Amino acid sequence: METYSNTELSSAIHFSPIAYQHDLKYIEPNTLSFITLPMYRQLMSDLSIIDDFCEEYATEEVYDEYVVDRARDVVQKHDAIQALLQSETDHIDTLARLQVYCTSLQHECQAYSSNLHLNSIHINELKTLLKNVYSMINVHRQFHRELSERLKIWGPTQLVADVFVQLYEGLASYESFQNHYPVVIMALDSLFKSPFFMKRMASCMEANECPMQDMLACLKSPLLRFGAYSYALEQLVQHTEPSQPQYLCLLHTAHKFQTREKMWKEIIQDRLRHADVLHAYLNFQHCPMVVTPTRRLLLRAQLIRVNITDPSSISDIRTYILYNDVLVICRRERKESRLQYKESISLAQAYIRPLNKQLISRMLEVKKPNSFPLLFNRKSTQKDNASDQMAYGFEVFAPHSPSADAFAPISAKTCRRYIMRTRTLEEQQLWMGRLYEVASSMSQRL
Repeated sequence: METYSNTELSSAIHFSPIAYQHDLKYIEPNTLSFITLPMYRQLMSDLSIIDDFCEEYATEEVYDEYVVDRARDVVQKHDAIQALLQSETDHIDTLARLQVYCTSLQHECQAYSSNLHLNSIHINELKTLLKNVYSMINVHRQFHRELSERLKIWGPTQLVADVFVQLYEGLASYESFQNHYPVVIMALDSLFKSPFFMKRMASCMEANECPMQDMLACLKSPLLRFGAYSYALEQLVQHTEPSQPQYLCLLHTAHKFQTREKMWKEIIQDRLRHADVLHAYLNFQHCPMVVTPTRRLLLRAQLIRVNITDPSSISDIRTYILYNDVLVICRRERKESRLQYKESISLAQAYIRPLNKQLISRMLEVKKPNSFPLLFNRKSTQKDNASDQMAYGFEVFAPHSPSADAFAPISAKTCRRYIMRTRTLEEQQLWMGRLYEVASSMSQRL
């Protein structure tokens, strides 16, 4: 490192006569007149320490890599917030539509309460629902506005943790929304059964350009939103250096969001299943599974109904809907847009088992046409390579009428056999697990 003598330093300091005049406030640019001798020595000492540190611990290549990583983190955080803002815009639009629905509901109920035969509890719950939606939409609009302002002046030192802290406090209104959800579903079920109400609401929604079919989807949307903030915070924490001032606050806030999400997981799942019962009742023709305070829809999927006389056939595809008290079979008939109800299977004392090897073997048989069946007198079926194929599914043996005796033996004469084929082993295990739970719960009630 270069050193300077006191004479050279003195010459540098007194180089500009203009700068040395104490009565002038203007200082000539590019001069060192403001540096005193002690300041100069301290500056040289600091620079020497920095040079020694860089020579020992860092190279130019490592430094460049560090700069690139930090720049990438800034971009990643920007993209995460931008994606969150876009989904937040969509969520606010959904809440705005839900607000229109709730306002129309309240207006129609107050104007035609005598025609709709609603009790005071249902009317009060609809008022509470509107208040909750109004509170939620204000919270999200404020969050969107503040986060958008931060994004406009985005940079490496931009702070956003405080915005998420305010959001966390505002989202407490979701708890009230969840607590009143079951009664709201029951109130909507009563309203939807009234042709007068449906006609009034249809005309009202047409004027507001909000289809009636979207109402339940909008009502479920707030229950599905909370995880978006936990995910965004995880991204921000991942791309924030621990040395940054907001790192600990981001980490703590992300933990609070995740804790609340886990705490609300079961109740949110229960509310969604309750709403699905109403959705199924409205969309299936002649569906006997009415909405009750305790009924929940657990699973719904298209499975293959296996005919025991022709197990290899995969043409009979039906929609199976598992409630917490019964299994329902539906089918979409030709030229029909809605599913047709076919049959209900009581799971009280039902016996569920996976497919046995003999049945799987028959299901894997592939029929091939034979041009000369009479000449050769051979069967026209041939097995494919069993090692390359596998069939998945389960069987349900359900009694025709559940007996009061929970230990009554199940025989072929007293029960019906249902064979369902699934696409994957995971789907088979999921259905069997849920069927076991429902069958066990129903048997305990007898």
